[in-house]
Amino acid sequence: MNWEIHGETSVVNHNLQMTLWTTPPTESSPPANRTDTSRVAAESIANGAGMRGGRVLAHIRNLNDHGATIDELSADLEMLTATVCGRISELRRAGQIKDSGRRRKTRSDRSAIAWITTEDHPS
Repeated sequence: MNWEIHGETSVVNHNLQMTLWTTPPTESSPPANRTDTSRVAAESIANGAGMRGGRVLAHIRNLNDHGATIDELSADLEMLTATVCGRISELRRAGQIKDSGRRRKTRSDRSAIAWITTEDHPS
């Protein structure tokens, strides 16, 4: 990684940076910023994330072709938007949901993706 600082280039030593964490991040690590409190919080929700992801997927599946936006899921499931966003990202990466191609307005009048299941709507 190179950073430009006042016209000079500084190279970050990746080995030195890795020693700042007690354990290196992995693909399966819960999100955390590597502080002790963040790590404890991430570990405490790791198991519940699968359950919440299951609730999100089941709700999208129940809506069939209509699908659901993150805003709708947050309201319907009484989950924080940030929690729903995380579950949507996981489900999308796992290939369980996809963008329907449709957009709907959120409560704040913004355009949002309507997500649908890939199980019911194969490409």
